[in-house]
Amino acid sequence: MQRTGKETLRVLEVGVLRNLDTEHERGDGHSTLAFAHLLAQHPGSSYVGIDLEPHEARRAVDAEGLGEICDFYAGDSVLTMTELKMDGERFDVVYLDADNDGAATMREYLLALDLVEHPGLIMGDDMNTDHREVRKGRVLIPFLREDGADFRLRQRNTPWDTRDILIQEIS
Repeated sequence: MQRTGKETLRVLEVGVLRNLDTEHERGDGHSTLAFAHLLAQHPGSSYVGIDLEPHEARRAVDAEGLGEICDFYAGDSVLTMTELKMDGERFDVVYLDADNDGAATMREYLLALDLVEHPGLIMGDDMNTDHREVRKGRVLIPFLREDGADFRLRQRNTPWDTRDILIQEIS
């Protein structure tokens, strides 16, 4: 918002809050609530979440009085993103945080390129290239490097370990 002068944002999050346990508060999908709280401070902003099971996320945003600005789609991320693209939907921020499968994340990323407004942001969580359980970054990061894309990785700490977050500004 600061860099573009936009007063409102549309955010698409692929892979939403699923676990409301306290121990997962900092490490499992709580970006859903962080986005909703931020957007609520900017009237006219909105949030769309996609997940196979978005029910806990819906409960969480409703419990915090943020349900009005949030829509959720239950279903496969690639199919749902394709439908949003066909409907002409556009987003200022696309945050990829679904399956840890590299091939699926690559398909989501390519769709995100079509869904993001210019200027906008594409972000992705769990983009480590050397983590034994997290495989998304092993596919996407080499692709971006080979393509000469401008992006950066930032670290976030979870209760379990450190994860890399991809940040790519789209101009």
